[in-house]
Amino acid sequence: MTGISTDTLTITRAQESSSARTVVVGDQIAATITAKTLTDVENPFTIIDAAGDLIVGTGDNAVTRLPLGLDQMVLVADPFGDSPNVFWQGQAPAIHDTIMDAKGDLIAASAADTPERLAVGANGKVLTAASGEALGVQWATPTASAITNVPAGNIAATDVQAAVNELDTEKQPLDSDLTAIAALAPTNDDIVQRKAGAWANRTMAQLITDLAALGTTFQALDATLTALAAANWAANALPIGTGADTLSQTAFAASTFPARASSGNLVAKTITDYALTVLDDTDAATARATLGVAVSSINFVIDGGGAVLTTGVKGDLIVDFACTINSVTLLADQSGSVVVNIWKDTYANYPPVVGDKITASAPPTITTATKSQDATLTGWTTAITAGDTLRFNVDSVTTIQRVTLTLKVTRA
Repeated sequence: MTGISTDTLTITRAQESSSARTVVVGDQIAATITAKTLTDVENPFTIIDAAGDLIVGTGDNAVTRLPLGLDQMVLVADPFGDSPNVFWQGQAPAIHDTIMDAKGDLIAASAADTPERLAVGANGKVLTAASGEALGVQWATPTASAITNVPAGNIAATDVQAAVNELDTEKQPLDSDLTAIAALAPTNDDIVQRKAGAWANRTMAQLITDLAALGTTFQALDATLTALAAANWAANALPIGTGADTLSQTAFAASTFPARASSGNLVAKTITDYALTVLDDTDAATARATLGVAVSSINFVIDGGGAVLTTGVKGDLIVDFACTINSVTLLADQSGSVVVNIWKDTYANYPPVVGDKITASAPPTITTATKSQDATLTGWTTAITAGDTLRFNVDSVTTIQRVTLTLKVTRA
């Protein structure tokens, strides 16, 4: 309310930044909740982003969000610091008693600020520095240098036993075999041998007699083996016999192999890398592929003798090798059209008939041209067995007087 004049009140709704309004007699005035009021109530909660966030005042009727601190942090007041004068601060780390599991456990560090539990050692063990261990220390049996308390006066049996126990890792356990060997009195070149269930020192002569009795446990002296052993063998060399129990060493340089001509001795013969690729082929088909002769051609010429070709059977041929058809080519003497079909059957069933065609619905065809080629062979029977016969039939023709049909095949 900013003014009263007789029956008139002037009210400014400053909260919502609106202009003043004159109120006259009869007007009703009501205190109601406006959108601004609801916004003022809601705004403090819209700044919350996550569980644990706090709303902190930054001044008169002003708030801000303080995010949740990390685990083990505490809220600290700082009235002389920056707004909002509170902050999360980590606590000084403490070692919890839950790290201990049993009586006698110790706490040792595996790294800076990293305490861990060291389990209690066995009775009689001592704590020893050990840089190779994760905690830098370990429980260990004391060494002789660790025996420092020697009782004065008479030494009791218990004192001796205690000292022996401390030296446990430096003494040999009692063993009946070692005791028996220690009791022997060998002379020079004798050998300790287990014989007839007991240890004994044996001379070399006795040992040789024992080995000879076994019979098959050593190689008998042999002149050929002696000759082999006498040679100073080099890399890539073979022994070649030159007579009874005599050998020579033959070196094989790069690209050579052992061979013998119709006369003379076995010697190193030169061979090319290409020849070696053929020698290791396992069959003829592989060898043909290596030699580059696996692909062959089957050719058939149909000649009208100076006249346009006629339809019908034009000839036969037999294929002496197994193969697979890869493509078919037609070459004509002049532009025109021709369709040539191919029939195939075994030699026993010769001659092939139209029902034996191998071209399905795609016979070799020239259409208004001088040549054609087909490597797709849609629907064709492409396999040919050695001994199969082929018959060539002109289905239709115009203009062309001579045509050559070529089947490109891969030999099996």
